[in-house]
Amino acid sequence: MIKTKRMNEFAFAKIIKEINAAGEFIRAKQDEKQSVIIDFEKEKNRYRAGKISETALASSVRKTNKELKRLDQAIRDAIAKARDLSDRAKDSARAQAPRVVRAKIAGIRKPAKKKKKRRPKKKPEKKSAKKAPKKAKLKEVVKKVKKVIKKAEKKVANKAPKKAKPAKKAQKKAEKKKK
Repeated sequence: MIKTKRMNEFAFAKIIKEINAAGEFIRAKQDEKQSVIIDFEKEKNRYRAGKISETALASSVRKTNKELKRLDQAIRDAIAKARDLSDRAKDSARAQAPRVVRAKIAGIRKPAKKKKKRRPKKKPEKKSAKKAPKKAKLKEVVKKVKKVIKKAEKKVANKAPKKAKPAKKAQKKAEKKKK
């Protein structure tokens, strides 16, 4: 006789309770963070009123930042825990997918499983075949670099006389001004 899957409700309920506890913990830490922020605002108002010194406020700033950082880390950890718990709950629910069965005159039966298609394995390529193209590519790169160097040398050679011409023009202008 074929039996259907049966969900373990106790285990699932336990996971849900843990998720609720993690959510409550997150909310508690958020409330605690808000109270720290409100306390710091009060300290800042006391400083503005002149009741406490700037050094006392600076000390309060350091203490508050340390506390906020600790609370943020606790909230992040609780969120990660809740995420893991929810993944466990999802996996538990997914495992309950129904089994396919067919009713026939002869009785209830499972359909035959389909054979999995297998891909043919690729043969590894020979290592010696890969070395030749690398050398050819290297030679091409060297040729290109040599061409670029030659072009750069030509540009430098062509620019040197051009820079001398403006000096002659400046001399002519200076002569005209003298006249």
